[in-house]
Amino acid sequence: MSRILTFISLLAALLATGCAEYDKILSRPDERELPGYNGNSSRQRVLSVLWRLQLVDPDTFSSEYHHHGTPAVSADGSRIFVGAFDGSIYCLMAEDGSILWRKMTRGPVESQPSLCGGVVYVGSSDGNLYALRMSDGKELFSHNLPGAVSGRPVVTGDKVLVMTDVNSLVCLNAQTGKWLWNYRRNIPAGRFQVKGVADPLVRNGIVYAGFSDGFLVTLSLEDGSVQNTKHLSGKEDHFDDIDSSPVFVDGSLITGTFGQGIFSLDPLSLSEQWKYSTEGPSSIEVDDDMLYFTTASSKIVALKAGDGSPKWLFSAKKGQLSRPVSCGRWLLASSEEYSMIVLERESGKLVQIFNPGKGANGAPSVHANRVYWLSNGATLYAMALTQ
Repeated sequence: MSRILTFISLLAALLATGCAEYDKILSRPDERELPGYNGNSSRQRVLSVLWRLQLVDPDTFSSEYHHHGTPAVSADGSRIFVGAFDGSIYCLMAEDGSILWRKMTRGPVESQPSLCGGVVYVGSSDGNLYALRMSDGKELFSHNLPGAVSGRPVVTGDKVLVMTDVNSLVCLNAQTGKWLWNYRRNIPAGRFQVKGVADPLVRNGIVYAGFSDGFLVTLSLEDGSVQNTKHLSGKEDHFDDIDSSPVFVDGSLITGTFGQGIFSLDPLSLSEQWKYSTEGPSSIEVDDDMLYFTTASSKIVALKAGDGSPKWLFSAKKGQLSRPVSCGRWLLASSEEYSMIVLERESGKLVQIFNPGKGANGAPSVHANRVYWLSNGATLYAMALTQ
């Protein structure tokens, strides 16, 4: 194994020296590539490649696999933790992409790792939650859960919460992996489930969780007992899913359903405050008093958090988009058509694209002036971000 890791680390360094070839695809798009592009937008280059690393052998695994995983970055910015569709969980040096350790699971890893107290919590489609020591990848515990784990584990105090793809919210002891409680909902007959889950939100001892039957549920963090429920989907919706992870903004709870759009709710009564109708909203990025999200129709939307009124809308015309990520002046979103899209956050104007040809479905991670993301061809990119 050590020889393999050494070889891959050397390969990473060699690949990094070849990043200049990507200069030609870091330019601003024109009207032919993205119809509706505003030619008066900024000419500033925002992203530039620092290094890249192929995590999966393209001759062994299909490049058609759409990977929805997002890397996690340590608090000091020195390490990156990311899963791949060959079942690997990697820890890499952020400076040059050299591999520090690798853990194998028995299924694709699309769960974004959570880092807490020197431990990496990450799920796999093999149905396990893994707790790994950050320093060397030693397995501290693993627990088999009902269903695949594609969402991000949420660590709060001595507990870790995980939503699985069969509508099961599981709470474990974060130190030992001991099963504490489970809450599950069934998908109604005749309904279908969209890929993805909403990560739970914990606030003041209450867990806010969205399920694919269109119900938002509040539960006690202590024992999982139900406090309140709210059905957000319409009777004629083809998909009921709540896949937009709940967030708190100025005392309001914001979430969304695939068929109905974005809702602002009172966090206690769950009564509706306002609604923005759209199809297939992603999880929401909050920055100041603005909400940003993508839709199933390849749009990126900016709403005012106070009343849900739109500020701007950008259309990528085609290709599924990841949830957007805010970073200073810019808003980033992965695209299965264009790989990485950069917008000016204030205006929604397109500034730059980076398109090496494989596309991307997993959202990027940003730490300081660095951006990390994984392409659908399982290449991990590290990019410098200019403000």
